[in-house]
Amino acid sequence: MNDIKKALGIAEDYTAFDQEIILHTNTALMFAEEIGLPSFKITGKTETWDQYLSGVTKNVEAVKTYLYLQVRLVFDPPANSFVVTAIEKQLQEYAWRINLQKETP
Repeated sequence: MNDIKKALGIAEDYTAFDQEIILHTNTALMFAEEIGLPSFKITGKTETWDQYLSGVTKNVEAVKTYLYLQVRLVFDPPANSFVVTAIEKQLQEYAWRINLQKETP
């Protein structure tokens, strides 16, 4: 969660939005599961990327950006519709590439 908070521009020690960020991150993790990533749920700051991606043998670093963008669209959506559309297109691209990376031998 701390990586998501940092990407959102929130300091690790600022906890006012933690429950909301956890909620949105778990929703994003559900979306990631739908594209073939492991099932996972966070409850706080203790979960790590290694725990989440422990069974994944491919390089799926884009998962971190994918989850951040999913959370950002719900937690702190851009006011400009063109930016929202650009982020949505990025999410589609990341989902496609993550899925391709996982399925390519």
